[in-house]
Amino acid sequence: MDTSKKVTRKKHPRGMEGPIIQSLRTLFRTVGPIAPGLMSALAYKLWFTPRRYRRPLWELNLAATADETYVIDAKGIKVPVWAWGQGPTVLLVHGWEGRGTQLGSFVAPLNARGYRVVCFDAPAHGNAAGKTTDAVEMHTIIDAIAAREKGLHGVISHSFGAIPASFAMRGGLKLDRAVFISPPSELGAMLTIFQRELAIPEKVMTRLKTRVERRFPDHGSRLWQEFSTHASARHFNMPGMVVHDRGDAIVPISQGRLVANSWQSVQHMETEGLGHRKILLDPGVVEQVTLFLDPLVK
Repeated sequence: MDTSKKVTRKKHPRGMEGPIIQSLRTLFRTVGPIAPGLMSALAYKLWFTPRRYRRPLWELNLAATADETYVIDAKGIKVPVWAWGQGPTVLLVHGWEGRGTQLGSFVAPLNARGYRVVCFDAPAHGNAAGKTTDAVEMHTIIDAIAAREKGLHGVISHSFGAIPASFAMRGGLKLDRAVFISPPSELGAMLTIFQRELAIPEKVMTRLKTRVERRFPDHGSRLWQEFSTHASARHFNMPGMVVHDRGDAIVPISQGRLVANSWQSVQHMETEGLGHRKILLDPGVVEQVTLFLDPLVK
């Protein structure tokens, strides 16, 4: 797999999202009440199907500078991996509809302090194959990369990436430190946001929840609690850092606060005016996260 090649698959540009969402809202409002089973199947597909966006030039350039690229095959799931530098490994875990290199601002500062930085594209994201994915698949990939790297010093996760990262940490992944940026906490709350965005009727939501529970038979109806980041955070023993913008329009600040309040040993940083994505590029955030991950620096 060529991990530096630009994705050529045609996707709707972001400017098309408004009309598409309006059409979906109309469809759910009109068809949902009379055919909830059919519309729950559509909602289920949408819930597990990320939109794939092109990698911007700065990310392409960063990927091209990687010291090593490889492919992880975890239970038949193959994804591209990039690595920079040598030393204790810090893994970058991107969010829903993101890419590993989206967290690339952390690469150079961590390399400068003697850390190896690794990132990957989750299934159905970036250059990875597939059309759908979920947190359990991403958890499997995180564990596989940790094994390939012979352990991890730390993890930096963004948004949805905090959920599979927290699975891995609760499941026994050994870390010295972990950083969650803009993390969702309650899976049910994220589903409510999804419902509100698409105007999905309650009858459709009831059936959607049943479909989701069937996808994860080992969890069933317990998944709404077990898949919540704050529930996992109660079990974390390593020092953590939660960073969240007060004006985040994608994942409300209340979610990050819930995670921070559940973590035994945590630094909590709130920002203003950075939103959900610019927070990854902010020099002040990058500096504070880097210093947290390298506690020997004074």
